Amino acid sequence: MSKRAVLWLALAGVLGILVGGCGSAAVRYVNYRVSPDRVATEGEVRVPVQGLPGPVKIYLDPYAIPHIQAGDEYSLYYAFGYIQGRDRRFQLETLKMAAAGRLRELIGDRDESGVMTRLEILSRMIGLYKDAAALLADISPQDRRLLQAYADGINEAARREPLPMEFRLLDYEPEPWTTTDTGLVIAMIRFGLCKNWELELSRLEFLIYQVQTNANLDRALRVWPARYDLGPHLIGEKPAQDPFAGIPPVAPELQEFLADYAKQYPLKVTANPPAPVSESPWEGWGRGFSCSNNWAVDGVWTGTGKAAFCGDPHMPHFLPSLGYLAHLKCDNCEAGSYEVIGGAFVGLPAIAFGTNGHTAWGPTSNWADVTDVYVEKLVPDKPGHYYYQGQAMPFETREEVFKIRLKNGQFREERHQVRTTRHGVVINDFMDRLPPEFPIVVLRRDNEWGKPISALRNLYLSRNVTEARTALLDFTAMIGHWSLADDGGNLLYVGSVRLPKRTRHLGTIPVPGWTGTYEWESFYSPAELPWILNPPQHFLGTANNQVIQPESFAAPIALDGDVPQRIGRIWQVLGAGNDGRPIVEQMADLQRDDMDLGWLQVKPLYTQALQPLLKDADPVVAKAAKALSAWDGHAGPNEAGSSLFQTLNAFILENTLADEMRPESLSFILGFFNAEPFVFNIFADPENPAWDDRRTERRETAAEVIAASFRDAVKALVENYGEEVDDWKWTTVAPFVLKHNFGDQKVLAGYLNRGPLPTDGTGNGVNKHQFMRSEMWRFPIKYGPVLRVNADLNDLAASRMCLPGGQSGRPSSNHYDDLLPLWFKGQGASMKLGFADWEKNATGVLILEPEK
Repeated sequence: MSKRAVLWLALAGVLGILVGGCGSAAVRYVNYRVSPDRVATEGEVRVPVQGLPGPVKIYLDPYAIPHIQAGDEYSLYYAFGYIQGRDRRFQLETLKMAAAGRLRELIGDRDESGVMTRLEILSRMIGLYKDAAALLADISPQDRRLLQAYADGINEAARREPLPMEFRLLDYEPEPWTTTDTGLVIAMIRFGLCKNWELELSRLEFLIYQVQTNANLDRALRVWPARYDLGPHLIGEKPAQDPFAGIPPVAPELQEFLADYAKQYPLKVTANPPAPVSESPWEGWGRGFSCSNNWAVDGVWTGTGKAAFCGDPHMPHFLPSLGYLAHLKCDNCEAGSYEVIGGAFVGLPAIAFGTNGHTAWGPTSNWADVTDVYVEKLVPDKPGHYYYQGQAMPFETREEVFKIRLKNGQFREERHQVRTTRHGVVINDFMDRLPPEFPIVVLRRDNEWGKPISALRNLYLSRNVTEARTALLDFTAMIGHWSLADDGGNLLYVGSVRLPKRTRHLGTIPVPGWTGTYEWESFYSPAELPWILNPPQHFLGTANNQVIQPESFAAPIALDGDVPQRIGRIWQVLGAGNDGRPIVEQMADLQRDDMDLGWLQVKPLYTQALQPLLKDADPVVAKAAKALSAWDGHAGPNEAGSSLFQTLNAFILENTLADEMRPESLSFILGFFNAEPFVFNIFADPENPAWDDRRTERRETAAEVIAASFRDAVKALVENYGEEVDDWKWTTVAPFVLKHNFGDQKVLAGYLNRGPLPTDGTGNGVNKHQFMRSEMWRFPIKYGPVLRVNADLNDLAASRMCLPGGQSGRPSSNHYDDLLPLWFKGQGASMKLGFADWEKNATGVLILEPEK
């Protein structure tokens, strides 16, 4: 036996830990290495397929990006499904199983961190499978036929192409893909874009602990306000009179309820360390996982008379990426011919970030408040009932059965009861951080889907930004901030949101469910919400921020929003104007910008607090204080300043909040990047009550806590990285590894993962490198851009699209990671439209032909 075969067998033996019996794992792994799952990406390949009306050519460029030309929409969607199925079949299966709450049917019960189990329970309890069914029930027969075409293509690829490595190692055959599975992926992304309910629940946890420990609500709401005004805003001015002044942040009935609860369950103030934070990117699916950037500059800014657009969605990092690049052309289609190029999400047959040559588009997560949390009051002498307007109402219940795959291929079962009220599903039944005595809280969501498939078709057909806006008014399946640009030089912002009408509450703190006072009256349609055409500054953009000044509209739209540091930097750079270089080059530099405006926001307060430490007796403390004080905010890979800043912030959070909330709640805040407005409200405000330690009689100041936390930070960095401050490089303290789903298996990590990679940005920078505060001195990067689009409508040949990895999900492929070097340079594949060049110069051609 060769040395290589012996190595493969050894590796396979270790892999048996994941996939079952060691002997069978060894055979499967050796078979894979001897006969890997490569697919042809060069030359001409003809594939006979079932169910296709006529032949379709898929041209492959040097990065195996598909350029698909079809004579009807069914064939186009079929071919798009085929190529996604060919490249990403295992990823499709994992996304479907995650959304359906069936992951352990695929991976078995080896879930040491518990993240897969939590995600399964969340998906099933929320009822994402019901959401998918509702979507399919609402769409037109034509759109359902296109989703079926996409599914048919995926299934034909599974039949015709080599079985991917992961299925072979798991000894698993993928289930046929269905239209419901596409609906599940849409439902999972839709739910992940809804942020507010998690913040509402966290605020309630915080308020309950506050009243349990004898703090008053006024103080609590100064620690964590019920709403923010975080400019710059693209639309609206702060009115002279606050339209929400008459709405109390905490409903009076809830205040009374909390007072009674605190008497029943009093607590003493403690300061326990936070619970461990999971590092799995899958954790993000259950915690709200998406940020994004987009912006556009008009024809005046570019100087060419044509506008330009950039977009990069931020989601959990995996290898392969959740993004997928494609070029689609439909000739003589039912609604008209169209041609589009750009980025899609795996599992969705849609170019969400791209251009048709006339219009360019892309969304960010809107963070509009489309959910609410209700507190239900139980009927004391009637188990299984809750009050509504004085009446005892029974909980509706259902049983969810979970199957867990065993080593022998059989399954064991787990059963969970799900309760729902008239407002929604009971959160306590799936949120394991809530203590048993926690009040019953339920989640209300809207289940109206709009017309996502036909909306995107109309977007593809749009000739200008006004037509694009009209198309997107029907795209309420996912809440989005859309930036639009066109070749007439125009810009437009539109929000695709169906917003609940609230008149008695703000939507940021849970409300009583038993009164009937705080119900949604109806909805604002997207057409009723503010939008803007051609703003006077000649650019627009969004970064999950409060695009609309929160008090300028009649109802609360987004009273939280993200911190304004990303959008502030985008405005700062674009506001400086065109510097004369090629537009694509300028936009690429902004997409990779590493400035952390969060540091500049707090720098005066922090540096003043660190002033006494500049001459500290401990030379390491003194040198570190000088390094942070001199830091300019650029978070490059070799910067120690960023490492110091984030480690200091982590200790400040623990030192200020450990006495303000339960450890489980603090752990959530540390791992939940959407809580940044809350934490920066502390960092930037020396008068915030959180700086005071409630366990002592004296009042601690911000300067004292910052200085003490800095000593804690330096001690932790010394213990983990040595005494040389220059060695505390950001890329070391915030390691960035693109991981495959099997990448935690050490024996496979080198083959499947890529990294450590340069960490060139932070969580609040434009080049988003979102970390987990898994430890106080270590910040692994888990979220960020999963694709980039940089489209100059005056020069699409020079425009670029890219992924952090490659098109293929097959590790044996040359296209598993070939885009990664371009990613770090701000480059990518061309976005040139037309097929004449591909007909002559394609690297490969895949011809799908009807099977005879």
